[in-house]
Amino acid sequence: MDAAEFRNLYAFAHEFGRASKSQRNVGKDVASAMLQLLFTGRSDAAHVPTFVAFLASDACKARVVTHDEWLCFAEFNQLAAADASNYTEDGIDDGSWPGLIDAYVEWLRARGDR
Repeated sequence: MDAAEFRNLYAFAHEFGRASKSQRNVGKDVASAMLQLLFTGRSDAAHVPTFVAFLASDACKARVVTHDEWLCFAEFNQLAAADASNYTEDGIDDGSWPGLIDAYVEWLRARGDR
C-alpha cells in the first residue's frame, strides 16, 4: 500500500470506529485497537506502542480521540524522532499540535524515553 492509500485508509478508520454516525469522536480503547491494527507490520510505527500505552495510562485525561487528534497523530508519528527529541520550538513543535499530542510527549519524557 502506498503512502496516499494508507493516509486515506487511516482517515477512514476514525470515521469507521465511531459508535454511531452522530458521534464525532472515538473512544480511547477503539483508537488504540485501530492504531495497532493499522500499523501492524509497518516500519513507520515508532510511536504507536507508546501512544497506545499512554492512552491506557492514568496520565491521559482524554476519554476520546477527536478526528483532528487522530489525523495529527499520524503526522506526528511520521515527523517525530522515536524519543521525541525533535519536539521542540526549534524542531517540529510550532505550537499547533493538539493537547493530546503535547500530553503524550510530556508523558514520554517523564518516563525517561527521551
